Amino acid sequence: MNFATKSRQKRILMWVIWLLVILACIRLGDTARTTFVPEAPLSGLALHTGAEERRWLFPWQPRWRWKKHALRRYHAWRQAYRRARRAARLARLAWYGLLPMAWIVDRLTARQLRYQLGALPVLYALLETLEVRRIINRHCPTRAQVDHGTVALVLILNRLMFPLPLYRVADWVGQTMLVAAFGIEAAKFNDDRLERTLDALAPHLEAIWQEVVSVALRKAHIDLSLIFYDLTAFIAHGRYADSRWMDFGFAHNTPRNKRK
Repeated sequence: MNFATKSRQKRILMWVIWLLVILACIRLGDTARTTFVPEAPLSGLALHTGAEERRWLFPWQPRWRWKKHALRRYHAWRQAYRRARRAARLARLAWYGLLPMAWIVDRLTARQLRYQLGALPVLYALLETLEVRRIINRHCPTRAQVDHGTVALVLILNRLMFPLPLYRVADWVGQTMLVAAFGIEAAKFNDDRLERTLDALAPHLEAIWQEVVSVALRKAHIDLSLIFYDLTAFIAHGRYADSRWMDFGFAHNTPRNKRK
């Protein structure tokens, strides 16, 4: 029952009762101050009353929690004020042409697809120029919906951009522009599919690498008349007593007791 529906007589009666209780406690405290003997505390006291009954029994408690209500209203007003200031600032930037159109469209569109780009366009174009996917598909043909060349391309891009375990590559693909570029859903690049591609590539790695290098040399117009190959040491077996090149020396990747 709401406190506001209580009669005025009951409220006055409760105030009178509490006043008499307070006066009685004061009187008993004055008379028994010298002869007071502490007694054992009560074993327990339980008062099962609701919030409205407690307010009715204790009239000095506030009828409404106005502080909490005022704080809630203040927070709501402050949030609305900040939102209005942010909208005014963005409107001012848009008026002067400082906001890009892509950002405005992103804000106005509730469900806009977002893809991460980074260096993917450059690396993807480079791999397509080197014909990596065509070379892998020629050495490792398959009848699967997703060919080995496309899966290998995804693995190469992931190694170069953001290396992840095989079971997390599909999640990474779903956040990039590769989904739109390949037209294949990200779930197709699961760890089982990636492992099958790696098993298929294993016997042909040397042939694939040599063909990719030949394509790079041909398309980059690299002159092969003079080649500098960085070799730090040769290990020589036999006797080279008259050679001025073969002698004992040090190299970190060769045995110490061999001529180099």
